Amino acid sequence: MSEAVPVENAIRRECSLIRIGIRNTLRDPESFGTKYRMTSGAFYEKYQNGETDDDLETMRWAAECQALVRLTDDYQKLREEKKYDSP
Repeated sequence: MSEAVPVENAIRRECSLIRIGIRNTLRDPESFGTKYRMTSGAFYEKYQNGETDDDLETMRWAAECQALVRLTDDYQKLREEKKYDSP
């Protein structure tokens, strides 16, 4: 058995777990967006520019957006570094 197969399997599993994390993380920002009639992208830009309140709900939405950014970045880096294309 080639060493590439276990590495390939590990990459595939990690990508799968990250995709699940992305899907789960997308749920909350969508509900915030509906409530505040604003996309998460528009909200996050305002948040980064200091144009939002600092209440608990705002901080939670920002944390969800930050998590989504990190997960998406990790997924893209993994795919680029290992040249893995999901089916």
